[in-house]
Amino acid sequence: MSKPHLRARYLRTKLPIRRQLLRYLDPRAPLTVFDVGACEGEDSVRYARLLPHARIIAVEPVPENQRRCAALIVAQQLETRITLERCALGAATGIATLHVSSGTPAAAVQNDWDYGNKSSSLYAPGEVRSKHPWLRFDSAIDVQVRTLAAVADQHLSTVDRRAV
Repeated sequence: MSKPHLRARYLRTKLPIRRQLLRYLDPRAPLTVFDVGACEGEDSVRYARLLPHARIIAVEPVPENQRRCAALIVAQQLETRITLERCALGAATGIATLHVSSGTPAAAVQNDWDYGNKSSSLYAPGEVRSKHPWLRFDSAIDVQVRTLAAVADQHLSTVDRRAV
């Protein structure tokens, strides 16, 4: 029997902050959850499972991650619950340079898990490289940037501006 893929195993695990989330969020309520930096969408799927009446807005700027996230949403049959926003969030709307991360730690097992694609940022890489020397930032791309308020306005009928 083959060993399960890390991604499939990860999707089956409970969120490590499950208890804290359920302390503040009612799983029966029609909530909207923003998964900012959704990467490949695994946590968006886990939020959708934990909060079965919630809509999840997955925000992701990296095109390859967007493709993977969209495919996962379809594979998990969550198209009506998870919406992918193909942008980065920032202080102002426009175009910005995104420093795209990649790499694999030496101790990593060869599998379907992409270790390095989870650290891309609008900020230039700094100390992260000294803490994780295997992490690389070999490319930078221009991406669409929107404000959280603009994305929230698009998806919500009312927004508490004190929180945005």
